Amino acid sequence: MAISLALCFLAARAGGAEIEDIVRDTQRMVVKDGEVSMVGWIPQQFWAESFRDNQALPGDIRGQILQVMGNYTVLAVLRGRVVASQLLDLQTRADLLKNTHFRVDGKELTALKEEEIQPEANVLLTQLKPVLMQAAGEVGGGLEFLVYSAIADGKPVIDAAMAGKLDVAFYGRNFVWHLPLGSLLPPRIDNKSGETFPGNYHFNPYTGEKPQ
Repeated sequence: MAISLALCFLAARAGGAEIEDIVRDTQRMVVKDGEVSMVGWIPQQFWAESFRDNQALPGDIRGQILQVMGNYTVLAVLRGRVVASQLLDLQTRADLLKNTHFRVDGKELTALKEEEIQPEANVLLTQLKPVLMQAAGEVGGGLEFLVYSAIADGKPVIDAAMAGKLDVAFYGRNFVWHLPLGSLLPPRIDNKSGETFPGNYHFNPYTGEKPQ
């Protein structure tokens, strides 16, 4: 999908190697009856992988970016209609906020107001949007970032590499992620069939065998 390609485009510029798999794991999009609903979760690992091999970015700057973004978890959301291959009636940020309910292990999080977000994080997200617009055109222009605190009581609210569940109720549709993400784990191989599966597959879905 266009958004997936756009995020991969960002990663290619930054030098990330496995970012396509993370994007595939964290993006949900449904097109039904002409309505487009898209929710993309951006965990901290996305930023870490994006900037990991970027030699043009000094290590101390990379560290500062990761430290700042480590305070937040971000949803990239979009809602509109497809008419004659055009994306129309894109919902406003206010409407997207009203119709987005983000829950982690059953507990709903509240989106932060712009003034509650560190300026460095706002700058990074502001710079990301034109990249999406360049890569995805009209779709990128309709995307909005909703930012949530990733820390509560001094502990991470969610970690994409650890067991957990998050779900987003979005315009009457529920998008669910069961963690850890397979893209963050070593692949699993079924020794009998030789098939390779994501790291969070505990069984071969076709044979029921347990991969190694």
